[in-house]
Amino acid sequence: MKLGIIGCGAVFEKFHLPAYLKMENIEITAVCDTREDRLEKFCKSLNIKYCFENWKELIKLNELNVVSICTPNYLHSEITIEGLKKNKHILLEKPIATKVEDAEKIIKANARSRGRLMIGFTHRFNQINKIAKKAIEKGLLGVPNMIRIRIAHSGMNIHWNPVTDWYYVKEKSGGGVLMDLGTDAVDLIRYFLGEIIEVSAYTFSLNELIEVEDSASAILKIKNNIIGIIDVSWCSASKDCIIEIFGDSGTIKIDYNNYPPLKLFNKNNKMLNIPAWFSPEVTTDPGFEDEIEYFINSIKQKKGFISNANDGYSVLKVIKSIYESAEKNKPIRVNTSSKIE
Repeated sequence: MKLGIIGCGAVFEKFHLPAYLKMENIEITAVCDTREDRLEKFCKSLNIKYCFENWKELIKLNELNVVSICTPNYLHSEITIEGLKKNKHILLEKPIATKVEDAEKIIKANARSRGRLMIGFTHRFNQINKIAKKAIEKGLLGVPNMIRIRIAHSGMNIHWNPVTDWYYVKEKSGGGVLMDLGTDAVDLIRYFLGEIIEVSAYTFSLNELIEVEDSASAILKIKNNIIGIIDVSWCSASKDCIIEIFGDSGTIKIDYNNYPPLKLFNKNNKMLNIPAWFSPEVTTDPGFEDEIEYFINSIKQKKGFISNANDGYSVLKVIKSIYESAEKNKPIRVNTSSKIE
């Protein structure tokens, strides 16, 4: 397979690139970035055949089978739609778009394309979270009734060290920490327990120098009478990903910073022995390698993706409802139907 990558920033360099380099039968044929210094760096070091500053030139290459899009959020929809028109298989970093109407256009383009779109909800591919989902499906918690997720770090400039500040510009990012970490939290809730039907939220910014929120909390009503709580922040001294899933006969507690990162408890709060299918070698490293391996193998095997355009659309609808709830100071019902004509 011949791969093109659009956007050579921190996500590409730290995660996508190392993962693709480990894949067999993948050739990085073309890269695109608007910054000449970054483009020159990767073109020379990787001996790339095609190097573009304009993404439209990359999309036009007939020899490309696959495209990874790692650009700022506001560029996602236009690039993705054009790529699908050219029948490329696309891995798009989350969020799917900054506007719901653009996400709807992507779904329409995906339905008409011979290419297929996968959304990069990386936490789904973290091995710990895959084990937690398996535990839920095996009934180890009984009937789930609550989930609580906290994802936080010390801010984009410290955590990612990006070369530009587009994350803090609402027109380019679509929002703040909710469009970043909030999309991961919402997607994990849907992945574990199903659709979110109502939200009640509060957002604020401790950093007065930015125009987007850097902290947010929301209470979510999930189908089957399940309550969800998410807490996301760019203002944490520690880097956290803590997930607690409660049922009527058991609890799962996940903490990426502790070992073992996953613990099971019965209803008497006694920690249970780890099931045989839990590997002690499982790590809490980001799931990018597993995600990209899954993406490529699914294309080869002509299988559908578990994080597809409809998932991206549904997550964005929930995030926008959270913003609306915070703005209007009232609960908001969520309609995540993506049956778009």
